[in-house]
Amino acid sequence: MNDSKFTLYYFPTSYYSQKVLIALKEKNVRFQLRMVNILNLEQTQAWYMRMNASGTVPVLKDGDKIVKESEDIINYVDRAIPGDIRLVPGTESEMGRQVEKFRKILDKIPIDRITYGIFFNNELSPSGGQIPPPFRQSRKDLEAKMLKGAVDTAKLAERHLDLRDAYLTKSQVMSDRLNFLTDKSRVEETLDDLEKTCDVLEEQLKKMKIEQSDETWLCGPNYTAADVTLTCLLGRLIFVGLGDRYFPKEKRPNLWAYWGRTQQRSSTREVVLGAGKFLAKYIIQEKAKVVLPVIGGLATVGLAAGLAAFLIHKYK
Repeated sequence: MNDSKFTLYYFPTSYYSQKVLIALKEKNVRFQLRMVNILNLEQTQAWYMRMNASGTVPVLKDGDKIVKESEDIINYVDRAIPGDIRLVPGTESEMGRQVEKFRKILDKIPIDRITYGIFFNNELSPSGGQIPPPFRQSRKDLEAKMLKGAVDTAKLAERHLDLRDAYLTKSQVMSDRLNFLTDKSRVEETLDDLEKTCDVLEEQLKKMKIEQSDETWLCGPNYTAADVTLTCLLGRLIFVGLGDRYFPKEKRPNLWAYWGRTQQRSSTREVVLGAGKFLAKYIIQEKAKVVLPVIGGLATVGLAAGLAAFLIHKYK
């Protein structure tokens, strides 16, 4: 199979896109990137909805074949690209069975609710996350933007009748998400549930350390699809300012050490840590669109450039 035919439709800060990006890089796959700007609801445009009716990223194209859902894409790529690197070992082996088990555990984590739950309820994050306060949107603005997105998506159902059901479903999903996020108690319950999952992960890493060595990964000596997801999970918790809650050294030392090790991998640095740099640049660009036409002048450009440099340095 000619892996250069792969095209990944993604967004840099999308958790599920990050999973696939890491998998592709770990497999040393040649691929093309096509960014779908989910912040501007590009995923609801008709051309994309016809490719993926759920209106989510990522999507992988291999010639005429389309593969959706991050876990399915990782499975597909691992089968399609033979070699010594196996992200999804067969379940005939104990490690393969463990990988399958922990992929299921990790995939159940409602990462969207955690991410946006913190955006809507900043007080639940000790540090407030990695978005500097001047650039955070207020809860009121977030609600208005999400509500508008749901309404606009529903309107598209009348413009594209062949996608009517898909658009109405997508609009309902967006409305349901907004209803959840505005209920702080439900967000808190989700965060509490994650504590239990982190306890399971901590115990597994402790077991691997005892049975094998300090250099082991989640399910054994090799970095697998389960590690891909765990890497993205820990990176996301850092991003929203929850790292100190879920894996401080004194509370969950094995998860803390794991995060330190995975940061040494180039795939983690490029995909997870690199997403912060992208977001910093994006925020500056969006702010500049509003500020520059009003104020104008080189001083404003210099200020934006200086702030961008500061933010980008913060994410190194």
